[in-house]
Amino acid sequence: MPTQEGQLTSTDGGWLTRICGLPMSLILASAKGAGRATRISHDGASAMAKGMGQAAAWSKDRVAGSTRLLNPFGWTKGHDKSRDESRRQEAPLLPEKSPPRKIVDRKAPAALPVQSKAPEKVSPLAANKVVESKPRPEPKPRRGESPRSQPAGWARGEVPPEVTSSEVSAAVFGGVSEKVMFARALKDFASQGQATRARAAAVLGTISHNLSVRALAARLARDPSAEVRKECVNALTEIGRSDGLPAVERALFDSSSAVRLAAVRGVYRLAGTVGTASLVRMLSDEDEGVRRRAAVCIGWLGCPELTVDLIPLLRSASVWVRLAALDALENLKSPAAVDHVIARLEDPEESVQRRAFEVLRTITGKQMGETFPQDEKGRRFMIARWRAWREESRGRGRPGPA
Repeated sequence: MPTQEGQLTSTDGGWLTRICGLPMSLILASAKGAGRATRISHDGASAMAKGMGQAAAWSKDRVAGSTRLLNPFGWTKGHDKSRDESRRQEAPLLPEKSPPRKIVDRKAPAALPVQSKAPEKVSPLAANKVVESKPRPEPKPRRGESPRSQPAGWARGEVPPEVTSSEVSAAVFGGVSEKVMFARALKDFASQGQATRARAAAVLGTISHNLSVRALAARLARDPSAEVRKECVNALTEIGRSDGLPAVERALFDSSSAVRLAAVRGVYRLAGTVGTASLVRMLSDEDEGVRRRAAVCIGWLGCPELTVDLIPLLRSASVWVRLAALDALENLKSPAAVDHVIARLEDPEESVQRRAFEVLRTITGKQMGETFPQDEKGRRFMIARWRAWREESRGRGRPGPA
């Protein structure tokens, strides 16, 4: 048997031999206690991690980064959810990189990129205010108004100078669109195309401005095309300004009958009764159309003293001229024309006879029959009655109707 000294040597060989020598109940009790302590420590670590996670969620000062360092037990049971929540809370709290735009904004204003902005829309009311602030064009003269004084350097019998681009730039129009249209029409006047120049004249006729009158008058005196000159006269008539009358009166002597025809209408519209002398002169024009229009315009003026100037047209070789003269005499209603109208009852053209029948009823107020006779016998009888009435009127000393 081993001695007591040997046993002591064997027993002192290590702590494991000592534990094995302890009773089994004591060993089990120690193991349970150690396990319980381990669970307690785990629960304490979980509680601490949860508390720190809540602190990170509550704070607004970016303490989530410190939580990772201060929580060595983040791997313990029950901390997964709190760790995920802390990460979600940490994300918006992390500093972001400044975008390049902010860096550019810190530079001097001169280096900033300039962004073009769309032009602000102007309301119609604001646009009207701007237009109203500008001087309005002169009103159209009334019919019969005497021509106004011409601008300096432009006498009544002179051809006006052409309008320059600098004058257009300095002029004030009724609107921006009128100024653009005027500049474009002025440029088209230099075109080689006859139709282009004629359209330009028509455009200027829609712009009531003194430069429009001057440009049209200058083109009327210089353009070689009769069509363009006619459009210039029509445009001056449409504008209706009396300062365009001298140019229209000069067009009465144009070599083209179409231009003279337009000029007759222009004188009637722009001058009224002031232009009667010019219209009477056109009654002897070589063109039939010009004579007809001059007669009609004189009749529209309503001046009975011009009856004597219309009577010679009743003997014109043109049927249309005779009809135009009868129309004018009907408007004038002068008793001095009765004898000459009775003579037209024997005109070789039936249309002239019928028209004379109607004019006599208008001037005298008498009727020699309800309708115009259908046969030659009835027509002769009607003419005899008119002449008998006229002799009776003269015997009573009445130059006019009974």
